[in-house]
Amino acid sequence: MKLHSLTLATALIFTGAASQAAVVAGDNIGTTEAAIRTALEGAGYVIESVEVDADEIEAEVTLDGASFEIEISSVTGIIQKVEAEDGDDGDDD
Repeated sequence: MKLHSLTLATALIFTGAASQAAVVAGDNIGTTEAAIRTALEGAGYVIESVEVDADEIEAEVTLDGASFEIEISSVTGIIQKVEAEDGDDGDDD
């Protein structure tokens, strides 16, 4: 039984690392900027910015070179939407 648990834990670590979007709508990641930063960084995201409003928190992040906008309820801490950004910033590179 112990070996099975170790194998499962190892599989989950490697599966999570390969995931393109480590958090999904419905996940609860907190209601403070500090909690949100901790949760997103722990999931492998690089945080570009976090904006806190009365009803919504918006995080601009990147993961494995892809950009995402994550909308979080400032009341519940639950992710409302994870949206991939097109990455077109107007640069010629």
